Amino acid sequence: VSSPGFDRVLAREKDFARALGSEVKIETRAPIDGRRRFKGTLTEFAGGAANVVVDGRGYRIPFADVARAHKIHQYTRADFSGAA
Repeated sequence: VSSPGFDRVLAREKDFARALGSEVKIETRAPIDGRRRFKGTLTEFAGGAANVVVDGRGYRIPFADVARAHKIHQYTRADFSGAA
């Protein structure tokens, strides 16, 4: 048995809903506005689509168009302090 690790896979719609406000990496099956890879903040998931802000610009990505997606863990000092 393995754990999903820090970069959690977002495979279901409820995974996206839980990742709101987090940094995510999404790859789509077909280009959206000329790009297939998006790395930014997941600001909303509603109506079967994710809203992701990349470099100050918002993109609406339908869940059906997502080829793969991951939540990116943001490291903090607490991760390295050894405190449990």
